[in-house]
Amino acid sequence: MSAYLETISKRPKAAEAYARLGRMFVALRAFNECVAVFSQGQHQLPNDVPIRRYLGVCTWFRGNKQAALAHLIWVSKRKPTAEVLLLVGRYLAQQRRCKQAVPHLSALLKLGERVAERRMLADCLMRVGRFADARESYEKLVSATGGKPFALWGLARAYERTEAHAKAEATYRRLMAALPENKKPDVLVPLAEQLRRQGRYDEAARLARRYVSARPKAPGGHQELGLIALSRRDCREALGQFELAVARGHKSAWAHSLLSRALRCVNQPKRAITASERAAALSRDPDIAMELGNAYRAGGRYEQAIGIHDRLLRQHPKRVAFRLQLANDYLAAQKLDSAIREYNRLVKNASAPRWDRWRAKRGLSACYYNMGVLAMRKGQDAEASRLLTRAQSYRKGHRRARLAQALLALRRKDGVRALQLIKRDKKSALALWIRGRLALDAGKLKQARTLLRKATRARGGRRMPQITNDLAVADAKAGKLKAANARLESLPGDVAQYNQQLVKLALTLAALRRQRGALAKHYMDAIDVKRLAPREKMLHGVLAAATAIATGAKKRGIAKLSRLARDRNFSQVAAPDVRRSAARLIRAKLAIATGKGIPASMRSLARVRGARARKIAQRLRMTLRRLALHQFYRKGRYRRAAKLAGPGAPPALQHDAACAAYRSGDKARARAVFARLQRKVPEATVNLGIAVDELDKNRRRAFDLYRRYLKESGGRAKVVRRWIEAKKRIYGFR
Repeated sequence: MSAYLETISKRPKAAEAYARLGRMFVALRAFNECVAVFSQGQHQLPNDVPIRRYLGVCTWFRGNKQAALAHLIWVSKRKPTAEVLLLVGRYLAQQRRCKQAVPHLSALLKLGERVAERRMLADCLMRVGRFADARESYEKLVSATGGKPFALWGLARAYERTEAHAKAEATYRRLMAALPENKKPDVLVPLAEQLRRQGRYDEAARLARRYVSARPKAPGGHQELGLIALSRRDCREALGQFELAVARGHKSAWAHSLLSRALRCVNQPKRAITASERAAALSRDPDIAMELGNAYRAGGRYEQAIGIHDRLLRQHPKRVAFRLQLANDYLAAQKLDSAIREYNRLVKNASAPRWDRWRAKRGLSACYYNMGVLAMRKGQDAEASRLLTRAQSYRKGHRRARLAQALLALRRKDGVRALQLIKRDKKSALALWIRGRLALDAGKLKQARTLLRKATRARGGRRMPQITNDLAVADAKAGKLKAANARLESLPGDVAQYNQQLVKLALTLAALRRQRGALAKHYMDAIDVKRLAPREKMLHGVLAAATAIATGAKKRGIAKLSRLARDRNFSQVAAPDVRRSAARLIRAKLAIATGKGIPASMRSLARVRGARARKIAQRLRMTLRRLALHQFYRKGRYRRAAKLAGPGAPPALQHDAACAAYRSGDKARARAVFARLQRKVPEATVNLGIAVDELDKNRRRAFDLYRRYLKESGGRAKVVRRWIEAKKRIYGFR
């Protein structure tokens, strides 16, 4: 040892002396002295590879792995050896520093095949997104191990990420054959996923149910069944399965996130936001945060959605999905310029390696489709047609792009072209709406109403203003104003976009019935009287008078009604014997529409003359009696309300009067009326059950009456269902 020290003192750059002295300390396991020797040698000979390698190894065994790693990486770049590559590659892979581990493991495998290191390399390639290279590495691993389960599992995952679903399915089946019986169910869910992605939904559902029966407490099977239902567009079934998945794995973030997706599908945005917020609280996964932004967008909270997706894009600038969702947020928020900017960025970067290769075509197709929708909204039909065609070129059979082109054809009045484009879509809501619009334009009102109602049902409960508007127009043209009013209550207040005068008249009538005079005046001002037919002009006059009364101008409204009663053109909407009593009839209708002046209107109807007028007055009197009964009932004047159902009253009025009599204390008479009206008024069965339960204490008969009502009403009464469940629980009824 002294000789080596003397040599180093005389010749400081004697590399062999440093090496031999250092190896002596290694043999003695004196790593501190070894590190000191090689550090001095590295200072004198900074580019000497053996000294740097010895320094790295001694530093490693001394315990300072980070410092040793820097030395060994330097050595691996100059003169790599199997020992150095193995040490560095394994450590980097274990520390999940996959980008740095990949070149070292690749260089090591070139020197000779190693199973453990091949597995590490394949896993690292998957983590860094090099799925094609990972797939090749897993294939070599399978051949080297003879088809061990861990190699087959990794190969199947690589096939998934490269969208080779048929090969992934075959690999999973091979994996099931290699696994013991107690572990075979674990492969059922990923195998079902591959079948679902190939469109083989029945086989996928069968495998998912097998997993549920084998692992009843695990949420994976229900999640896969829900995804299969979503693929089939069965949103209700998907919602039920995801709720079961949440119940099985209440701390599973993905279960809550998938539940949010199903709730958006059934148009329950508030619950969807709650489910996504729970998922985001359970996990910081950026994909789950993206779903939260999507839920905010579905709920109309566009600024929050933009904030989430913008933050995700800044944190992960290479994720194309986040930029796509941000562009969709801008589109939904009507920030068209910002949306176009983001879509253009996506299209310009389409050839960049940052795009996931297996998702590139789908992403480009979505970009061009949304840009085409934006061009349609701006009225640029030629540009929209070009963009939609481009979307179909990237994704063959792009259904939504084809339907958008059908809308363009409908806008250009090219009905033949529109029908050709929607020929394959028989149950789609948009296709049914286009067919309904064409039938409405052709004057086929019955066919148009049928198609538009089917389109509404096909939306799964989600309302589309255009479909609702066209259905209201069809109802109004067919003379069914009540149905039109029911449709139009859900439309936005601004009706400037709807140029159908009948629709505006129906909107005015609906607003008056809801006692919203200001809104009725808004609708009335939007009507173009010049386009109305004579019958519609008379209706416009009546509604204008009603609007004046509802907004406080009572004298002006009554004066307008008097002028209408004396108008010689009134015979077009009423028979001659009604004209003399027209003012009284119109005032009664106004009382029904506004809920004001009911007693005075009832007294004035007694002075109506003429056979036909008396028939009309009789119907109006019964309606006014029912309204007055409801008013007295709300005020707590039950005895007065019970007296309003005179002889000849309709069953509904008799039932309401019996309810008032029951509240006033005359329970025996009320029970007799309920028993008599059971077949004519379904609610009488429920009230009879309440009376029997309270008066006779016959709870079994009351239970039978509740169950009978629930059966006859189609199971729509939630309160009655709760009563039935309570009696089952308390008294043991079956």
